[in-house]
Amino acid sequence: MSNTFGLTNKQIIYLYLQNNKLASYINDLINQGYAEGVVTFEFGDMRLSSEITSSELMDILDIEQIKMVLEIEDTLKPIVELMESTIPDDYKSVVEMIYKTETIEPDEEDIEDEE
Repeated sequence: MSNTFGLTNKQIIYLYLQNNKLASYINDLINQGYAEGVVTFEFGDMRLSSEITSSELMDILDIEQIKMVLEIEDTLKPIVELMESTIPDDYKSVVEMIYKTETIEPDEEDIEDEE
């Protein structure tokens, strides 16, 4: 297993995939804002929409954290694509691990405790 500055290939893949979710969300919001003049945020069952101008969208893209997320996406994407094709088992195991933790169903006991 290779290490890059102390990170394993699986860790790099994991970091990219997690960052990719945020980058995709940001890109979707920006694209929606340009296309519709509205951005919509969803938090579970709650949905908030707000009108937005092109100038405000540019302000969002100037936020340092947003820039960082998008830069990480651009930097890691070709690296992880190469990893996906050269070490597909590592890539697949990270994707499966993330999928498992995102689809955890509560135990019946936990549901009963809440009632």
